[in-house]
Amino acid sequence: MGIHAHLSGQTAESDEIMVDLMNIAVGLVVGFLGTRDSQPALALILSQLEDGAPQEESISNRGRGPIPIADNFLISLRRLPFSSQGVEAWEEGSWEVGGTLQWSSSIADGENPFFRIDGEALALVAALKYGVTPWFRVGLSVPVRLRMAGMLDGFTDGFHELFGLPPGASQRYPNGEIHVEITQAGGSRFEDSQTRADLGNLVLSAWVDGTEGNEWLPAAMVGLDLGIPSSTGDELAGDDGVSFQVSLHLSKRIVGGLLVHLFGAVAWYGDESLGEIRTEDKRLFGGVAIEWEISSATSFLIHAEWRGPLFSHGNDRLTLPSFVYSLGVKTGISDRLELQFAIVENELSYHNSADFGVQIGVQFSN
Repeated sequence: MGIHAHLSGQTAESDEIMVDLMNIAVGLVVGFLGTRDSQPALALILSQLEDGAPQEESISNRGRGPIPIADNFLISLRRLPFSSQGVEAWEEGSWEVGGTLQWSSSIADGENPFFRIDGEALALVAALKYGVTPWFRVGLSVPVRLRMAGMLDGFTDGFHELFGLPPGASQRYPNGEIHVEITQAGGSRFEDSQTRADLGNLVLSAWVDGTEGNEWLPAAMVGLDLGIPSSTGDELAGDDGVSFQVSLHLSKRIVGGLLVHLFGAVAWYGDESLGEIRTEDKRLFGGVAIEWEISSATSFLIHAEWRGPLFSHGNDRLTLPSFVYSLGVKTGISDRLELQFAIVENELSYHNSADFGVQIGVQFSN
């Protein structure tokens, strides 16, 4: 009797345990699937585990980015410019104002058919950028350019001599002149020797921030530029047609304070002539910049860029692509103010790009 009572009590206890286990099982299933009015418990559990897990330190692939070096060759001033830049981060409602000033010397010549491009350009570009959303940004650039006689000839020759570079064509012509003359087969010709200052074509821009990247993938950004024919000057000051450009910018931190920035672009021009001279209606750009973060506020940059030819026919020297490089530094004076400085030099092909240039820049953001 006692044994029977004991077994009955044990059986009842076992039944209660089984019921409890069944209730737990049902509860887990319902919790896993969720109900119409509740979030699945599994998602909540995973969320809690994710929040409580140790987080890896985020990697910033952006850096300060390349210094925007535009093509200031005397016969390139008219074109929609391509300027390399880093994959920037912005917030909705943020804005940035800035400007660059580049003083460059152009000296190039050739025969069969003859051309001579000799003079200097002082180019000031004021720019405004505004963050429409955290991933979409718009901007406006206003260029003002002064074409003038050479003043950097002696300095350029000294720079070439100091670094063992070949002597420039400036040694074949008198210093202190401005002269642009191009001829093509069949007698087509363009000539201009004016010193003048003009407002260039306005540029409307937009940027789409693609990704921040990670340990393996770079940060990415796409840029769009629209050149509006609004120049107040002559044919060397700005195109007569609407131009369009699309660009891709990638940034990747390699190790520590070392970053690599890759960029490329293709531009389509609405104006295919310079006077009687036929010019290319599109142009390709590509390059790389290596950034070394000397400190949290300052970066040293080495920049190399390839630019497609300006002409599809004519003198062989003008139908070649150009290659330029620059050495520069960016430094943040404060969280809102950044200063830039760069020295620009052409290389490999000396007859289709500005020979030497100095650029300074400033950016201020809210």
